[in-house]
Amino acid sequence: MTHISRIVTSLLLSCMTLSATAGNFWSRFDKQAYRTRLWGISAAYVTKSYHFDSGRQDIWGRDKIMNGIQFGIPVQPYFGYGLGLNTGIFYEHFFSTMDDIHFYEHNLNIPLMAEWRVPLGRELSVFVNGGISMDCGLRAEYVFPDNLFDAIGMKYGKGGMPKRVQFNGIAGGGVQWKAVQISAYGSFGITDATDHGGQQRKVNLRLSVLF
Repeated sequence: MTHISRIVTSLLLSCMTLSATAGNFWSRFDKQAYRTRLWGISAAYVTKSYHFDSGRQDIWGRDKIMNGIQFGIPVQPYFGYGLGLNTGIFYEHFFSTMDDIHFYEHNLNIPLMAEWRVPLGRELSVFVNGGISMDCGLRAEYVFPDNLFDAIGMKYGKGGMPKRVQFNGIAGGGVQWKAVQISAYGSFGITDATDHGGQQRKVNLRLSVLF
């Protein structure tokens, strides 16, 4: 009987320990236990390419990516217990060159992602997120060397050119310590990139300061 009592006592103590450990873990997700920061400013390195059955292409039809920079205002409300949103509004500038002809594009990007955040302390957390994003082309043009000709604006959606508005699936994640956040995202087109099909793909490496 004494042996059985010891086993029962050990089991009860083990359950109490696990319960306390689980309670400590889930208490990290309490909104009051984590220092939330709603919005901020960001800068990012971005790439863009278009993918067809024949392979990857840049704006010139080469097997390359286009480089760019992004600036914006991230907005990341946190509702507690790991749940939040990741959105904002971002300006993007892409550039590419072939035979001394320069291509420039100005773009607006608006993501809307559900976020799962794991606070590791009051000022430290990691997170993953996923959702959709919209790209809207503001202006794109070709600039010739030495101003031999006036810049020629690209006609969105004409002659196989990319459409002005693109919708994408997007996913990513990152880490945040105090006000500094480092994150990475990848997106893929869920609508045709051109009248001939194709899929837009982007990669984003972002540094943010949140308030």
